[in-house]
Amino acid sequence: GFTLPDDVRALARANHLAPIQDENKIVGWVPTAGELSVMLTDHLVSGAKLMQMDDGRVTYSFDGQPGSIAVHDFPVIEGVGGAAFVAQKDNPWGLKEGTVVVWFFTGGGKAPSVVLNQDAPLRIMVDAPNKISVAKTDTGLTLTSTDQTGLEIEKQNVELKQLYWQCGQNIYLNVNGYVEKEAKVLPTGLISEKEFDGLFHNLLMMVTARACLTKLNDVPDPFFPDLAVRNKVVFFDLDGKIHEYNIMIGGADNQGLELMMGFGYSVPSGMKYRALPIKETLSILEEYYNNSDVTASRQIDIDFATQDLGAPWILGKYINQNRELIVQLIEALKTGRGFPENVPEDFFLYVSQLDFMPGFVP
Repeated sequence: GFTLPDDVRALARANHLAPIQDENKIVGWVPTAGELSVMLTDHLVSGAKLMQMDDGRVTYSFDGQPGSIAVHDFPVIEGVGGAAFVAQKDNPWGLKEGTVVVWFFTGGGKAPSVVLNQDAPLRIMVDAPNKISVAKTDTGLTLTSTDQTGLEIEKQNVELKQLYWQCGQNIYLNVNGYVEKEAKVLPTGLISEKEFDGLFHNLLMMVTARACLTKLNDVPDPFFPDLAVRNKVVFFDLDGKIHEYNIMIGGADNQGLELMMGFGYSVPSGMKYRALPIKETLSILEEYYNNSDVTASRQIDIDFATQDLGAPWILGKYINQNRELIVQLIEALKTGRGFPENVPEDFFLYVSQLDFMPGFVP
């Protein structure tokens, strides 16, 4: 079992679904890949009782009703979990009290959860002697119920392949005029038309790209443990595959002076920009990352260094020694193809400024 995310639990309560529990743990599993096992118990409402289990199917008996059969094994894709619930009185789907259903979701923990089949919970019970079977599809799974002669009674489909869920609940596609070539409908990509003079004026070249945050304060920064942090972002290729890279924010110049982190956010009059020490910046990033509002996004526009022309700090050689990889990444952000793979462990993108998506005001 596992602890059900609070937002999924609250949503279930609002829809009159009761989680099936065993020793205060939800009966279900959040997998990394493969199969979701929903181990059903006999602790159901409305007097439903467990009769027998055979070949992955569980038989229940309702008072005055014939036995019902439930399936508890589901093929799922990476990043998708699920949990079993019991429908209660006044549920919005008109299900019989005691009917066992499954919701599938992404996220959880610090990440906001997204229930993939909120409006159509998978009903995994059928009255005996009818049968149910589960089959994997390209984008999810299908549950089919048949009668004893094999005639199809009902088919339920669940779409599990929600693209770009790492970007949060509200996804902004890259459709502005600056993104080049064919990669114009991805949630990530190159924003600037070309490299531009950035931090330190003519000494550091930059580009702007849209990325999705996946980890915050991932590891201590080896150069500036108190003045910089390492995070992770992902970019998507045209097949929807993610490519994750380290980013560094913060730092100090050769005199030890902290480099303020710049960030921008939208206001009614346009964009507003601030520069803050790294600790305050990290606090705002955490607020943005953990935002559970329905309009929340994890997308950010980042200015990252592509070449150091003599900036007064110790990181120049680390940026320049990876110049070839950075040029490859820039081209991949333009086209959606050819992202650098198997980059060195110490490879990072130095970010001097980031902009939040519309709707977030720190």
